[in-house]
Amino acid sequence: FFLLFLVYYTLFAPFGGGNSFGILTTAFLSAIALYFSTERPQPLRMTTIDLIFIWFYILTGVTIIITAVGVSFGAAAYTTLMFALKIIVPVSVACIATSIWRRILSSPSKIGINR
Repeated sequence: FFLLFLVYYTLFAPFGGGNSFGILTTAFLSAIALYFSTERPQPLRMTTIDLIFIWFYILTGVTIIITAVGVSFGAAAYTTLMFALKIIVPVSVACIATSIWRRILSSPSKIGINR
């Protein structure tokens, strides 16, 4: 969740500050390192943690691209795009949380802590 808060934090950065790209890139690369440190089930298949990381990569990648577009088109475009992302990011968090919740409810027998 810390990396998600870093991504959301960059949406409040003022125009002209180059810190957003550094923070977003660090969050993206940290997520990749965190993903590779998780245990892989055998046989290899798509798991819930894979879906969470894929969603985070897409969210962070889109945020990086939209931030770059906003910076290149000026302060007005940047402000508008950051406002849109301030709405899109929480909505996407709610959507992925709902999706994961439904996935867990659809197969409760597959969820286990001590197996």
